[in-house]
Amino acid sequence: MYLANHNITEMEPTIVEEVKALAMQCPYIAGDAVFKAGNILAPLETNVRYDDLFICNNQGVFKGGENTYNMENESLYGGAENNQQTLSFENVRIYPNPSDGLLKIDYKIAEDGVLHLFDISGRLVRTIALPKDTQHIVTDIDDLAVGIYTYKITVSNILINTGKLFKD
Repeated sequence: MYLANHNITEMEPTIVEEVKALAMQCPYIAGDAVFKAGNILAPLETNVRYDDLFICNNQGVFKGGENTYNMENESLYGGAENNQQTLSFENVRIYPNPSDGLLKIDYKIAEDGVLHLFDISGRLVRTIALPKDTQHIVTDIDDLAVGIYTYKITVSNILINTGKLFKD
């Protein structure tokens, strides 16, 4: 809606990645800009939902000081087990960062996920499957140029984590 109202038909890939990184922040910390970023991205990424409560809980920020995510899902959707948003996501650790060639990824997810790695121009350079039962991946990125990369991790079309990776 925002893009259409302002006659914007496309955005540069680097701008899109910056807006995605903002949309992945907890609005309780980063404020209204998070909501605006999600609204800007909605027509561009129709298969991705930005669930603020899920994002905040996974960043250690709890509404009212407690983890109310599952309780709210039960009241809204008739049971947390019936809602695809109730993914059990505890953490992702990507190391070493900076990396000199071998990249290690530790994770805990309830469903299979995907890590997308983008170069500084926003071009997708690697897609790494994250099987739910593995919880640890080692992948060779020696073929990638030295530089700064961004990544996003999705599980069931929910964006759960973003970050930067430095390649030496």
